[in-house]
Amino acid sequence: MINEFSRYAHPLKKIMVKFTNKLRKQRYRLTADLRFLLRSLMTIFLIQQLLRLAYMIATPTETIYLPFPIIAEAMYFGARFDLMVSTWVCIPMIIAMAFPSGLRARSLWRAWLSFMGLFTIIAGIISISFYQLEGDAQGQSFYVWLAQGDNIPWELLISRWESAIWLMVIVLFAGLLHELVRASDLTCRNVGKETRAKRLGYFAVIVLVATLSLRGTLHWGPPLKPEEANFSSYVHANHIAANATFTVIRTRMRMAEAEH
Repeated sequence: MINEFSRYAHPLKKIMVKFTNKLRKQRYRLTADLRFLLRSLMTIFLIQQLLRLAYMIATPTETIYLPFPIIAEAMYFGARFDLMVSTWVCIPMIIAMAFPSGLRARSLWRAWLSFMGLFTIIAGIISISFYQLEGDAQGQSFYVWLAQGDNIPWELLISRWESAIWLMVIVLFAGLLHELVRASDLTCRNVGKETRAKRLGYFAVIVLVATLSLRGTLHWGPPLKPEEANFSSYVHANHIAANATFTVIRTRMRMAEAEH
């Protein structure tokens, strides 16, 4: 009887040990994935903040020489908008966390972050050039033009001398984005044993960032529907990607409200 029990208990023990090891690896992988997700979100957010700062430096007469409290308020609202965009970029990664494989395919997610990050950089710079070209003259923006179905004046945008400078900015930011994504991946591959509180803390931070960014943008940001653009006080806001003009538009609106 004892021999019979031992014969069946040994394979069962091997199965339990294998299952326990698998759970342990899954726990470490979850911690690494959460770190990678959080750092990816912060990477996209940092790139957008740098793009916003580059635009403010490029237009010093409209931004740098304004009173500091107005600039600080504009940057605050701009940061909330950028946080929302960063969260949207990482939504597929958040969904993937619900599956057993998680973010194991790091090369795929690095490509996704690089593509979407580059898209936000290019879209933000196009909105900058468009606003400088058409915004003051017609009181419109890149967002409103797209909402109305008008053609974008690509030839005029490309022919301007600032295009060469912005092209170099795109290359610089794209290289910085690539290195930040790569560094984030390398530092999150092998994660040692950590407490459950730390792992729950990482996930809580991600949920908090997503909640605050979505709530802040729904309350303070530009209209989410194109048909509402012409009936909103945020008529100039470009809601396509990294909205570099949002800071200045918000600042001008605040100054106009203060004057009245």
